[in-house]
Amino acid sequence: MHRIDGSGHQDNRFTEGNPQTGTEATVVTAGWLNAVQEEVAHVIEGQGLVLNKDDNEQLKTAVNTAIDQAVASCKTEVEQERDTAIDSAKTEMNGVIDQKIDASVGAIKQKHIMRWFAKGRLQTGSRVIKMMSGVNGAIKKINGYLWSGSANVSFEVNTSLFMTAGFTASSLTSLPCNRPVSPGQMVYITINSVSGDPCDFTGCLEIEED
Repeated sequence: MHRIDGSGHQDNRFTEGNPQTGTEATVVTAGWLNAVQEEVAHVIEGQGLVLNKDDNEQLKTAVNTAIDQAVASCKTEVEQERDTAIDSAKTEMNGVIDQKIDASVGAIKQKHIMRWFAKGRLQTGSRVIKMMSGVNGAIKKINGYLWSGSANVSFEVNTSLFMTAGFTASSLTSLPCNRPVSPGQMVYITINSVSGDPCDFTGCLEIEED
């Protein structure tokens, strides 16, 4: 594209001329008209339209199409940037949370808790639980339940008695305690005596690492 440069122009602008004063009117050259034509045609064809001499609104259609495409592209870029920003914020937040959790886990010693469970029909001399401790810790809880009759029960670590309890039918006994144990020590729950017929006993043992 270029401004009019035919004879009679003034600063590349059109003039009407003045015959009375001998001022020449601007000559519209074929080169300038072709330049204008090609500029307009390129806009129309650039939007995929085929030039049609019977359609005088093709330039408007091409411009509107270009604007619509630009708006859609802008919306897409904004949406992508927003999603990227949100994802980035999530990633950063998750990283911070993970670091806090890792730091907390590192600062607090993780403890192992072991639980054993046993049940069966018992009589005097039955040993219902016989387990070996795998950690340095303490026996934290013992539970027992008799379904019939009554029994005296002893609790031992390496055959060293640390607690006795009497269980009666249909009674649940929970015995919190804090008996230390170390790796390799055996823990026993033994039925010392049973009153009446052999009874059904259910029991559990819990050891928590120091």
